[in-house]
Amino acid sequence: MRLGQLARKLAVKQNELVDFLAQKNIHIENGGNTKIEEAHLALLIEKFAPTGLELSANEISGPEVIEEPQEPIDPIFDVAANEDNQPASGNVEDQKN
Repeated sequence: MRLGQLARKLAVKQNELVDFLAQKNIHIENGGNTKIEEAHLALLIEKFAPTGLELSANEISGPEVIEEPQEPIDPIFDVAANEDNQPASGNVEDQKN
């Protein structure tokens, strides 16, 4: 999770989060895109989550979704017409037969 996201979710300033970690001898850059490690995230949630609200690091950041890149479709192959995946000819007459 990024520092800016965490600050918004916990409704505190980024400086407060950075200062708290600095007191624990954990030094991170004070920037909205600074990535927070899981262990540090747990400390911040424990300290800054609203009273009576129990949150885990996974709940505050949500599940991590990793999408696999899709293979591009090769336009020179006409799979419907040629089951052996041979390049389709550019001639319409050849495809009719």
